[in-house]
Amino acid sequence: MQTALRLVWLALCVAGCVGWFETKRYMKFCNGTSYMTDEKICCSKRLFMRYDNDACCGGLPHDSDETGCCAGLQYKLDSYICCQGKVEPRRSRDSCCGALPYDSSEAECHDGEIYVRYHRNTRYIEYK
Repeated sequence: MQTALRLVWLALCVAGCVGWFETKRYMKFCNGTSYMTDEKICCSKRLFMRYDNDACCGGLPHDSDETGCCAGLQYKLDSYICCQGKVEPRRSRDSCCGALPYDSSEAECHDGEIYVRYHRNTRYIEYK
């Protein structure tokens, strides 16, 4: 299929091929269908309009600047956090300690355990 399509492009290109090489650079195939990568995105062998989508998650396109992908599920980066494949509300939590989210400005993770900072980093209290 790809070879036949290239031969058609070459045949049409006899008059002048200025844009052909540029077009070829942005052309890909998705499940046997050709598409322009600046217009569409291929997720799980299906074509979608690109818009702001630059990645795939769970077979669907998403904008990785605004949404994350966690075990095939999309989530809003500003509202949720993904820790070891589990989506949790973000609140003030910005880091993961294993599967548990925590606020790194108030606690630390050591060997899979969360310790809350106490009295200017001189003592830690275990937190779960």
